[in-house]
Parts: sequence; structure tokens; C-alpha cells
Amino acid sequence: LGLLSFFQIIHYYYILLFIIVGWVYMGSKLYAEYRNKIRDKLESEDTSIKDIDIVRESVIFNIQQNLRSKVRETVIFSFKLLEKINPNYVPPSINTLMKHKDENIRDFAQNSMNALRGVSVSDRYIISATDQNEKANRVMLTPQEISYLLKTGEISKRRLAKLCRSEDEQDRQYGAELIGHMDSEDSLSFMIELLNDIEHNVRLAAIATASKRFNKEVINGLVQNLGSSIYSNVAKSALFAIGGKALPVLDNAFYKAGQDVQVMLRIIEIMGRIGGKMAMEMLWNKIDYPDKLISFQVLDSLSETGFKASLSQITRIKFAIVSNISDIAWNLAAYLEIPDNQNTRQLKTALNEENEHDVRHIYTLLSMLYDAKSIYLIKQNLESGTSEGITYAIELLDVLLAEDLKQKIIPILDDISVADRVRKLQVFYPRAKLSTQLSLKFLINRDFTQSNRWTKACAIYQIGRLKIKEFNYDLIANLFNPDMMVKEMSAWGLYNIDKEQYYENIERLLPEEKARLDEMVLSHSLSIETGNLTFEKVRFLQSMEAFRDVTGLLLSYVADDMQTKLLNEGETMALAGDMTSYFIIIRSGKVNHYEDGAMIRTMESKDFIGERLENQQVEGSGQLVALEDARLMLINKDRYYELLSDNLSFAQSVIKYMSA
Repeated sequence: LGLLSFFQIIHYYYILLFIIVGWVYMGSKLYAEYRNKIRDKLESEDTSIKDIDIVRESVIFNIQQNLRSKVRETVIFSFKLLEKINPNYVPPSINTLMKHKDENIRDFAQNSMNALRGVSVSDRYIISATDQNEKANRVMLTPQEISYLLKTGEISKRRLAKLCRSEDEQDRQYGAELIGHMDSEDSLSFMIELLNDIEHNVRLAAIATASKRFNKEVINGLVQNLGSSIYSNVAKSALFAIGGKALPVLDNAFYKAGQDVQVMLRIIEIMGRIGGKMAMEMLWNKIDYPDKLISFQVLDSLSETGFKASLSQITRIKFAIVSNISDIAWNLAAYLEIPDNQNTRQLKTALNEENEHDVRHIYTLLSMLYDAKSIYLIKQNLESGTSEGITYAIELLDVLLAEDLKQKIIPILDDISVADRVRKLQVFYPRAKLSTQLSLKFLINRDFTQSNRWTKACAIYQIGRLKIKEFNYDLIANLFNPDMMVKEMSAWGLYNIDKEQYYENIERLLPEEKARLDEMVLSHSLSIETGNLTFEKVRFLQSMEAFRDVTGLLLSYVADDMQTKLLNEGETMALAGDMTSYFIIIRSGKVNHYEDGAMIRTMESKDFIGERLENQQVEGSGQLVALEDARLMLINKDRYYELLSDNLSFAQSVIKYMSA
């Protein structure tokens, strides 16, 4: 205390200043050390690339486990899904099915093995037989054919031409299978015809053979099949199996004049799956393609190849990230402008789903700029849902990201309210506050890369439900939208608002489009529940447990090819023949399901008939008998498997339901 008399008041200010400087210095040092620790954590994280693709691996593991299920439907469904995801999964899957306790499943595995080897109809074609029963339903080779076979060891070109151009479907299928076991280049000349055959089994056999025996013309034939909803998936698998040799042909086909957009998207997807340096270069050359849907798919495919941006490419990837953030910021503001009630919940859910899709896309793009393991660690913590995990992830982002990105990305991912996110993003993406009506107007008129088809359909539903006359011209314009679901909803909305305008403008459409829309709209009530609009089908699918976790956008693609069939009371429908190409959902009414004359179950609304194994081609083996007027929804199997294989989050939900 005595020493204090030597200090003047001013000295205390000096000491306080010294303490503050020291505190700031120590605080900055501690914070720098903390950031270094975080950086070390990111750099030392030993997560493997396989672990990063944890969703894909877990889905595939679950599907493979289902191959051992006691339920035949689940086994066949799982096998066919694995076949579509990656053809390389087929041989080990067949081996698993060969050991199954169910004899019918083992027979199915044997048939699948024969198809894989290209010998599914070969047992019909024999050299000799002593027993008349053995000759029944068999084709005997002529002495001349046997002599040529013994001399050369191969089928003659004349014999092959006879088979490939035969009127008998099985002859042509046998010819397609034979080509797979021949070395002659001349045999490939018949492949182009077989790749365009009108018979389903013949074309499938030709596509399977083309994955093993091909030249440039054969690969072009496979590319042509990408435009078919029935054969596109098997053609994609064949091109993937061919690998790098298919890339030059695929690249040329992409730039073909008048090429269909869906084919272009599939070509890009195949390039991503094939991978390699050549695929990366070809994909990067398409990054600025004028169609934004294609440029988005290019980015996704580049990510699948393991692409890392070089210094000259970083700016383009950042531009894509900023575009995604801009779309999210707009959707967040629209979310606040739309009132929260029972009627608008579906639209608000659609906006949330769209933002979640954009966030996943941002993760994909960030993995091209930064270490994929670090991005995975951040994503894992953010999706944990805990405040500690989210806080830690934000700190990781703060350390990892460049300054220009972190200020835009962090508000989107941080655990804050929608209003706070909008306020923070307003600095970078200024947007005037809109009324509910103006928000709806912008939603239906924005580009498809900014508002997807499902969000637009939900917005049009609100307009039609509220009968907002100010939107008549917007609905008239969308009558000519190339997307059929948007076109249907625009017709429905216009009819509910102003019938005269509907009748006047529907005449401007093509006759077949006008007839289709008239059939759907004119007999329709305002309550959208039981009609045949694609939008209505999606709403019904969303009410089913199997599709509870699937986004409206993905379900809209399922509903695109979904047919509706009416069974009157007492009417019977066979499950053989053409019906084997569909999964069946009971939409309303009651039916009895019979197999081989025995009743299996009584089915009601939302019950589902999946893959069947028992005598699918035998008429009368499986039947539905309507106990009352029943409406059925038919899902095209090929389209369904294609969507599942391309969207494993969708597959995850379906597998979870099947395994429950």
C-alpha cells in the first residue's frame, strides 16, 4: 500500500492500457491456435473416399442384404435394382441367389445367369436328339450347318443372317446371343438391326451382347436406345460396361443436331460414371452449355469422376456455388411471404425441398474446390442436428472457405431462423419484399433451374384454388410450357378461374394435347384428389408410407409415366403378359389377389403389388378380381428402376419400407 503513493492517477491508465493490449494479444494467439487445431483436424482426418460416399454404400449394402430375404418380391426387386445401379453388382448377386433356400428364386438366378452369358434361348437349338420328347419345341440344325460348324468352329454368316432376319422372335433372340460368342467382325453388321428390333426380348438380348461385342456403329445403336423410356436404362448399363471406348461416340452424339435433351442428360451421366481423364475433359467442355439443366448435370457428373478444379477452373465452380446461393436466398424470402396455413403447406414444403437439393449441390461443388474429406466432415456435423455439431461445422467452414464464399454460405447452413438468413443474405442478394400474389407469380415464371416443376405446380395449384384472375395471362402462357405437369395444372387453374378463357385458348394447342387436357379438366371438380392429373397422382403417392421421405419432384417423375386403370365390380384382370411390366397400386376400391387359383389377400387403397416370380408369362397364374369398382395406378417398372438407380436417397426410402 505504501508503494501506491509513488503512482499518479495517469499511471493507472497506462497500466490498464497495458493489460488491455496484453489481453487482446493473448486472445488473438489463443484464437489463432484454435484455428490451427481445426485446420490440423481437417488435414489429419483419415476418412476414406468410400466412407464419404456413405449414403450410396449404405443403400447398396441394404439392397444386397435383401437378396437373402424370405419374401420373393423383395429378393427380385433388390436384384433388379442392383442391376440398374451398376452391372458389376450382377454376378455376385446371382451367386447369392443361387444359394437361396427358395427353389423358385434359384431358378430365377439360373435364368439370369443364362441371360448374362447370352444363352437364354440356346437350349432350343440342338444338333441331334433320339427321343421325340426331346425334339418337341426344339430347332434341329441341318446337316450342312453341322458340317460348317465342325469345319470352321463358327456359325456360318448365312445361318446367322437367317436367324437375325427370321420372322420368329426366338430365332432373332438366338441370333443376338450367338453374336456374343463369335469373333467375326462381319457378325456385328446384324447388330444394328437387332438393336432396333420391335420385340422386347430380342432388343434386350442385342443390348446385352453389345456390351461385350461392339464397334462404333454398335455403340451408336446403343446411344439411339437412350431415347427410349423402356430401353434407356439397359443401354446406359451397356455403355457403362464398354467404358472409355464409348466416350468419343457419346461426345459426338451429344452435339448431334436436334438431339433430345433427355438423351443429352443421359450421355453426360454415363460419362460421369465411366470417369477418367478423357471423360473429365469432355464434361468440362460442356460446363457453359446454354441449357442450365445440362450444365447442372455436367457439374454433378464431374463430381462423380472425382474432379478437382485447377486454378483456371476455380472461378467457374465458384460462380455455380454463388448461383445456387442466390436461388436459395430467393426461395427463403418467398417462404416468408407465403402465409403459413394448411392450404399453403405443400408449397412451403416444396420450397424447403428445393433448398435442400441446392444445399446438397453446394456440398458437391465445394468438394471440387476443397478436400472432399473436409467437406464430408462439415456435412456430417451439420446434418447431426445438434447445436454443438452445427457450431463446430460453422467453425470448420470459417477456417476452410475463402472469405468471399464464407459470408454467403454460412448464413444458409447456420442454425438460425429463416428471417435471420434472409436478412444476412440481403446484403449480397438484395430483393424487394413481395406480396403473396407476386411471389406466386414469380414462382411460376422463373427458370426451371431456379424453381423446379413440382414447386411451379404447387404454386399454380394455389392460384387455381384461390381463383386469382390477375394470373390468367400467366396461366395461358404456361399452357404452352413444354413440361406436361405444368401444362396440366395451368389448364386446370385457368378452367377454375375463367372457363371462357380456357375454351378460347385451349383451341391453340395441338389436337392431341387439347383432347388430353379436356379429358382431364372438363370432368374435374375443384378439389384435387381423385382425378388423373399428374399433380393428383403425386399427392396420392405422398400419402403412402413407402414414399413418405421422397421429395415431390422425384415422385412427379414417377407419376409422369403412371397409367390409370378402372376395374368394375366383378371384373378380372390377369397379371401376366403386358401387366408384368408394371407395379400396381390400388388407389381406391377393393380387389382380391389370386395366384395359381389360390387367394393371397384382399387389397385396399394404398396396397401395392411389386415384383412377382410365379409363372409371370402364364395366363391365369395371377389375377385381380374387383370386389367393388376399383381404380388402379400402374407404375412402369423400367422408369421406376431408372429413377431409383439415379437417386439413391429415393431408393433408401423404398428399401427402408420394404425391409420394415
